[in-house]
Amino acid sequence: MCDGRFIRIGISLGDPSRSGFFLLFSAFGEASSICCNPTLREFKVLPRNTIPIPKGYVCKLEQFGFGFDADTNSYKFVSIVKVWEQPTHYHTFSWEEDSYVRTDLYDSSTNSWRIIDTELPDFVCMPECNLFFNGAQHWMVSDHHVGKILCFDVGREVLKWILHPPSLWDYRHDGKLGMALVTLKQSLAILRYSYESDSEDCIDIWLLKEYGVSESWTKQFVIGPYPTGHDILARCSSQDQWILFESNGQLVAYAIHANQIKTFQFHGHAKSFRAVIFRESCVSLNQVLLI
Repeated sequence: MCDGRFIRIGISLGDPSRSGFFLLFSAFGEASSICCNPTLREFKVLPRNTIPIPKGYVCKLEQFGFGFDADTNSYKFVSIVKVWEQPTHYHTFSWEEDSYVRTDLYDSSTNSWRIIDTELPDFVCMPECNLFFNGAQHWMVSDHHVGKILCFDVGREVLKWILHPPSLWDYRHDGKLGMALVTLKQSLAILRYSYESDSEDCIDIWLLKEYGVSESWTKQFVIGPYPTGHDILARCSSQDQWILFESNGQLVAYAIHANQIKTFQFHGHAKSFRAVIFRESCVSLNQVLLI
Protein backbone atom coordinates (compact mmCIF):
# COMPACT_ATOMS: atom_id res chain seq x y z
CA MET A 1 0.00 0.00 0.00
CA CYS A 2 1.14 3.59 -0.54
CA ASP A 3 2.32 5.78 2.31
CA GLY A 4 -0.06 8.74 2.47
CA ARG A 5 2.65 11.23 3.39
CA PHE A 6 3.84 11.26 -0.23
CA ILE A 7 0.42 12.07 -1.71
CA ARG A 8 -0.51 15.64 -2.61
CA ILE A 9 -3.92 17.27 -2.43
CA GLY A 10 -5.76 17.13 -5.73
CA ILE A 11 -9.10 17.13 -7.49
CA SER A 12 -10.31 15.12 -10.44
CA LEU A 13 -13.50 15.56 -12.44
CA GLY A 14 -15.03 12.61 -14.25
CA ASP A 15 -17.14 12.98 -17.37
CA PRO A 16 -18.73 16.41 -16.69
CA SER A 17 -21.58 15.75 -19.13
CA ARG A 18 -23.00 12.82 -17.18
CA SER A 19 -21.70 12.33 -13.64
CA GLY A 20 -21.62 15.62 -11.75
CA PHE A 21 -19.17 13.96 -9.35
CA PHE A 22 -15.80 15.12 -8.07
CA LEU A 23 -12.93 13.09 -6.69
CA LEU A 24 -10.73 14.59 -3.98
CA PHE A 25 -7.52 12.94 -2.84
CA SER A 26 -5.55 14.15 0.14
CA ALA A 27 -2.12 13.87 1.77
CA PHE A 28 -3.23 14.37 5.34
CA GLY A 29 -2.87 11.29 7.51
CA GLU A 30 -3.35 8.07 5.59
CA ALA A 31 -3.99 8.34 1.87
CA SER A 32 -7.68 8.88 1.23
CA SER A 33 -9.89 9.55 -1.77
CA ILE A 34 -13.31 11.12 -1.41
CA CYS A 35 -16.00 11.07 -4.08
CA CYS A 36 -18.58 13.84 -3.72
CA ASN A 37 -21.76 15.05 -5.38
CA PRO A 38 -21.92 18.80 -4.62
CA THR A 39 -25.52 19.05 -5.82
CA LEU A 40 -26.77 16.63 -3.15
CA ARG A 41 -23.93 17.46 -0.75
CA GLU A 42 -22.97 13.81 -0.53
CA PHE A 43 -19.50 12.49 0.27
CA LYS A 44 -18.15 8.95 0.22
CA VAL A 45 -14.65 7.80 1.12
CA LEU A 46 -13.31 5.19 -1.29
CA PRO A 47 -11.81 2.04 0.21
CA ARG A 48 -8.11 2.53 0.78
CA ASN A 49 -5.81 1.00 -1.81
CA THR A 50 -4.29 -1.96 0.06
CA ILE A 51 -2.45 -3.53 -2.89
CA PRO A 52 0.93 -4.40 -1.34
CA ILE A 53 4.34 -3.28 -2.53
CA PRO A 54 7.53 -5.36 -2.21
CA LYS A 55 9.28 -5.33 1.15
CA GLY A 56 11.91 -2.60 1.35
CA TYR A 57 10.15 -0.44 -1.23
CA VAL A 58 8.12 2.77 -1.03
CA CYS A 59 5.61 4.25 -3.43
CA LYS A 60 4.25 7.62 -4.48
CA LEU A 61 0.93 8.47 -6.09
CA GLU A 62 1.68 10.42 -9.28
CA GLN A 63 -1.74 10.80 -10.91
CA PHE A 64 -5.36 10.01 -10.11
CA GLY A 65 -8.56 10.15 -12.15
CA PHE A 66 -11.90 8.48 -12.77
CA GLY A 67 -14.64 7.99 -15.32
CA PHE A 68 -17.83 6.12 -16.12
CA ASP A 69 -17.78 2.82 -18.04
CA ALA A 70 -21.11 2.55 -19.88
CA ASP A 71 -20.49 -1.10 -20.83
CA THR A 72 -20.33 -2.25 -17.20
CA ASN A 73 -22.44 0.61 -15.78
CA SER A 74 -19.73 1.32 -13.22
CA TYR A 75 -17.31 4.04 -12.18
CA LYS A 76 -13.61 3.31 -12.37
CA PHE A 77 -10.95 5.15 -10.39
CA VAL A 78 -7.38 4.85 -11.66
CA SER A 79 -4.14 5.73 -9.88
CA ILE A 80 -0.65 5.87 -11.39
CA VAL A 81 1.87 4.86 -8.72
CA LYS A 82 5.68 4.98 -8.75
CA VAL A 83 7.40 2.23 -6.74
CA TRP A 84 11.11 2.27 -5.87
CA GLU A 85 13.57 0.92 -3.34
CA GLN A 86 13.47 2.47 0.13
CA PRO A 87 15.98 5.37 0.18
CA THR A 88 18.63 5.42 2.89
CA HIS A 89 17.77 9.03 3.74
CA TYR A 90 14.27 10.52 3.84
CA HIS A 91 13.47 12.71 0.82
CA THR A 92 16.35 11.10 -1.11
CA PHE A 93 14.61 9.54 -4.09
CA SER A 94 16.31 7.75 -6.96
CA TRP A 95 15.08 5.82 -9.95
CA GLU A 96 16.86 2.47 -10.12
CA GLU A 97 16.58 -0.36 -12.62
CA ASP A 98 14.31 -2.35 -10.32
CA SER A 99 11.89 0.55 -9.82
CA TYR A 100 8.67 0.67 -11.80
CA VAL A 101 5.38 2.46 -12.44
CA ARG A 102 2.18 0.64 -11.48
CA THR A 103 -1.43 1.27 -12.56
CA ASP A 104 -4.09 0.50 -9.92
CA LEU A 105 -7.84 0.51 -10.54
CA TYR A 106 -10.84 0.69 -8.21
CA ASP A 107 -14.07 -0.62 -9.79
CA SER A 108 -17.34 0.50 -8.19
CA SER A 109 -19.13 -2.64 -9.43
CA THR A 110 -16.86 -4.91 -7.38
CA ASN A 111 -15.94 -2.44 -4.62
CA SER A 112 -12.30 -3.49 -4.86
CA TRP A 113 -8.85 -2.48 -6.13
CA ARG A 114 -6.81 -4.42 -8.69
CA ILE A 115 -3.65 -3.95 -10.75
CA ILE A 116 -3.92 -3.19 -14.48
CA ASP A 117 -1.30 -4.89 -16.64
CA THR A 118 0.60 -1.92 -18.07
CA GLU A 119 4.20 -0.95 -18.77
CA LEU A 120 5.13 2.68 -18.19
CA PRO A 121 8.52 4.42 -18.15
CA ASP A 122 9.57 6.90 -15.49
CA PHE A 123 8.03 10.31 -16.20
CA VAL A 124 7.58 13.74 -14.66
CA CYS A 125 4.02 14.89 -13.98
CA MET A 126 2.66 18.35 -14.64
CA PRO A 127 0.56 19.06 -11.52
CA GLU A 128 -3.16 19.72 -11.97
CA CYS A 129 -3.03 19.05 -15.74
CA ASN A 130 -5.75 16.40 -15.97
CA LEU A 131 -8.91 16.11 -18.01
CA PHE A 132 -11.61 13.51 -18.73
CA PHE A 133 -12.48 13.52 -22.43
CA ASN A 134 -13.71 11.04 -25.03
CA GLY A 135 -14.09 8.23 -22.51
CA ALA A 136 -10.55 8.57 -21.19
CA GLN A 137 -8.65 10.32 -18.41
CA HIS A 138 -5.77 12.50 -19.67
CA TRP A 139 -2.67 13.73 -17.83
CA MET A 140 0.20 15.93 -19.02
CA VAL A 141 3.64 14.41 -18.40
CA SER A 142 7.25 14.71 -19.54
CA ASP A 143 9.10 11.57 -20.63
CA HIS A 144 12.83 12.24 -21.00
CA HIS A 145 12.15 15.93 -21.81
CA VAL A 146 9.49 15.04 -24.38
CA GLY A 147 6.04 16.49 -23.72
CA LYS A 148 3.26 13.91 -23.82
CA ILE A 149 -0.33 13.33 -22.77
CA LEU A 150 -0.89 10.05 -20.94
CA CYS A 151 -4.40 8.68 -21.59
CA PHE A 152 -6.30 5.95 -19.76
CA ASP A 153 -9.29 4.52 -21.64
CA VAL A 154 -11.80 3.75 -18.88
CA GLY A 155 -13.81 1.18 -20.85
CA ARG A 156 -10.93 -0.77 -22.42
CA GLU A 157 -8.64 -0.25 -19.40
CA VAL A 158 -5.61 0.53 -21.55
CA LEU A 159 -3.04 3.34 -21.55
CA LYS A 160 -1.89 5.24 -24.62
CA TRP A 161 0.20 8.30 -25.46
CA ILE A 162 -0.43 11.50 -27.42
CA LEU A 163 2.67 13.58 -28.20
CA HIS A 164 2.67 17.36 -27.77
CA PRO A 165 3.31 19.63 -30.75
CA PRO A 166 7.15 19.87 -30.85
CA SER A 167 7.24 23.67 -30.89
CA LEU A 168 4.91 23.80 -27.90
CA TRP A 169 7.27 21.72 -25.76
CA ASP A 170 10.19 24.02 -26.63
CA TYR A 171 8.33 26.83 -24.88
CA ARG A 172 7.87 24.80 -21.71
CA HIS A 173 11.58 24.78 -20.87
CA ASP A 174 11.54 28.54 -20.42
CA GLY A 175 10.32 27.99 -16.86
CA LYS A 176 8.11 31.07 -17.02
CA LEU A 177 5.47 29.44 -19.20
CA GLY A 178 2.67 27.07 -18.23
CA MET A 179 0.18 24.82 -19.97
CA ALA A 180 -3.37 23.67 -19.36
CA LEU A 181 -5.32 20.75 -20.80
CA VAL A 182 -8.89 21.67 -21.84
CA THR A 183 -11.65 20.89 -24.33
CA LEU A 184 -12.45 23.42 -27.02
CA LYS A 185 -14.78 23.03 -30.01
CA GLN A 186 -15.40 19.43 -28.87
CA SER A 187 -11.70 18.67 -29.29
CA LEU A 188 -8.77 18.09 -26.98
CA ALA A 189 -6.76 21.30 -26.64
CA ILE A 190 -3.62 22.66 -24.96
CA LEU A 191 -3.32 26.25 -23.74
CA ARG A 192 0.15 27.77 -23.41
CA TYR A 193 0.44 30.85 -21.24
CA SER A 194 2.93 32.91 -19.22
CA TYR A 195 3.65 32.94 -15.49
CA GLU A 196 5.81 36.05 -15.69
CA SER A 197 4.42 39.19 -14.03
CA ASP A 198 4.66 42.83 -15.07
CA SER A 199 4.53 42.10 -18.79
CA GLU A 200 2.11 41.13 -21.53
CA ASP A 201 1.89 37.89 -23.45
CA CYS A 202 -0.49 35.84 -25.59
CA ILE A 203 -2.31 32.56 -24.97
CA ASP A 204 -1.54 29.99 -27.66
CA ILE A 205 -4.30 27.41 -28.16
CA TRP A 206 -3.55 24.14 -29.96
CA LEU A 207 -6.37 21.80 -31.05
CA LEU A 208 -6.03 18.08 -31.73
CA LYS A 209 -8.04 17.84 -34.94
CA GLU A 210 -8.12 14.03 -34.98
CA TYR A 211 -8.26 12.45 -31.55
CA GLY A 212 -5.31 10.19 -30.80
CA VAL A 213 -3.29 11.37 -33.82
CA SER A 214 -0.35 13.47 -32.60
CA GLU A 215 0.35 14.77 -36.10
CA SER A 216 -3.06 16.49 -36.21
CA TRP A 217 -2.20 19.23 -33.67
CA THR A 218 -3.08 22.65 -35.12
CA LYS A 219 -2.39 26.07 -33.64
CA GLN A 220 -5.97 27.33 -33.66
CA PHE A 221 -5.96 30.63 -31.74
CA VAL A 222 -3.61 33.26 -30.38
CA ILE A 223 -5.41 35.29 -27.71
CA GLY A 224 -4.08 38.55 -26.34
CA PRO A 225 -1.83 40.19 -25.54
CA TYR A 226 -3.10 40.11 -21.96
CA PRO A 227 -1.57 40.93 -18.55
CA THR A 228 0.48 37.93 -17.44
CA GLY A 229 1.22 36.46 -14.04
CA HIS A 230 -1.98 34.37 -14.14
CA ASP A 231 -2.44 30.63 -13.67
CA ILE A 232 -5.11 29.03 -15.87
CA LEU A 233 -7.72 27.15 -13.84
CA ALA A 234 -10.22 25.94 -16.43
CA ARG A 235 -12.16 26.73 -19.57
CA CYS A 236 -15.67 27.82 -18.68
CA SER A 237 -19.03 27.48 -20.49
CA SER A 238 -20.17 25.04 -23.17
CA GLN A 239 -20.04 27.81 -25.78
CA ASP A 240 -16.25 28.18 -25.35
CA GLN A 241 -16.67 31.76 -24.13
CA TRP A 242 -14.47 32.02 -21.05
CA ILE A 243 -11.13 30.95 -19.64
CA LEU A 244 -10.79 31.15 -15.86
CA PHE A 245 -7.56 32.32 -14.22
CA GLU A 246 -6.14 32.61 -10.75
CA SER A 247 -4.05 35.74 -10.25
CA ASN A 248 -2.37 36.07 -6.85
CA GLY A 249 -5.36 34.46 -5.17
CA GLN A 250 -8.00 36.37 -7.14
CA LEU A 251 -10.46 34.85 -9.65
CA VAL A 252 -10.25 36.30 -13.17
CA ALA A 253 -12.20 35.42 -16.33
CA TYR A 254 -10.98 36.02 -19.88
CA ALA A 255 -13.62 36.41 -22.62
CA ILE A 256 -12.15 34.57 -25.62
CA HIS A 257 -14.04 36.27 -28.43
CA ALA A 258 -14.33 39.73 -26.85
CA ASN A 259 -10.64 39.72 -25.81
CA GLN A 260 -11.55 41.19 -22.41
CA ILE A 261 -10.68 40.37 -18.80
CA LYS A 262 -13.17 40.47 -15.92
CA THR A 263 -12.07 40.38 -12.29
CA PHE A 264 -14.37 38.84 -9.66
CA GLN A 265 -14.53 39.83 -6.01
CA PHE A 266 -13.43 36.38 -4.95
CA HIS A 267 -10.16 36.14 -3.07
CA GLY A 268 -8.06 33.30 -1.69
CA HIS A 269 -4.45 32.30 -1.27
CA ALA A 270 -2.37 32.10 -4.45
CA LYS A 271 -2.33 28.58 -5.97
CA SER A 272 -4.90 27.45 -3.38
CA PHE A 273 -8.13 27.09 -5.35
CA ARG A 274 -9.35 25.31 -8.46
CA ALA A 275 -12.22 25.85 -10.87
CA VAL A 276 -13.99 23.00 -12.64
CA ILE A 277 -17.04 22.68 -14.86
CA PHE A 278 -19.70 20.08 -14.17
CA ARG A 279 -23.35 19.30 -14.78
CA GLU A 280 -25.55 19.09 -11.70
CA SER A 281 -26.70 15.57 -10.91
CA CYS A 282 -29.47 14.29 -8.64
CA VAL A 283 -28.09 10.75 -8.82
CA SER A 284 -27.13 9.71 -5.31
CA LEU A 285 -23.68 8.30 -4.65
CA ASN A 286 -25.47 5.47 -2.83
CA GLN A 287 -26.77 4.29 -6.21
CA VAL A 288 -23.37 4.09 -7.89
CA LEU A 289 -20.87 3.24 -5.14
CA LEU A 290 -21.24 0.03 -3.12
CA ILE A 291 -19.47 1.42 -0.07
